[in-house]
Amino acid sequence: MPDGSTDVAGNQLALAPKWTFTSAATYEHQLGSGLTAMVGVNYYYRSSFSYDPTLDPSMRVGDVGIWGANASIETADGRWKFTAFARNLTNEHYPAQVRPDFLSGVTGDNALGGSYWQAFDQSAFRTIGVSLDYNY
Repeated sequence: MPDGSTDVAGNQLALAPKWTFTSAATYEHQLGSGLTAMVGVNYYYRSSFSYDPTLDPSMRVGDVGIWGANASIETADGRWKFTAFARNLTNEHYPAQVRPDFLSGVTGDNALGGSYWQAFDQSAFRTIGVSLDYNY
């Protein structure tokens, strides 16, 4: 627009995917001796969205599907529980944040169309671990 503003009417909201979906399933089996074994899987899906309401294509991230799994053993009285887990099994890397590079004028990247920073949090990488819960 001539006044330097941008009309975003009708655009998808920034940071708002059209779809998100979460599903989980758990199977439990009594082992005897007062122990219960559990195995589970979970899935999270998020459709693509933009970090910017002006629809800058460089600030758009694609859809992502994340699988997780866990296995645990728990006492019947719930006193303790040992769990092995895996998050983001397929090691799907996706940014938690995308921002224009405010230094691009200094570094000369503006002449190349600018540049962007992407930040990744721990959920964007495969995580495998164990936990021990104890209730007293």
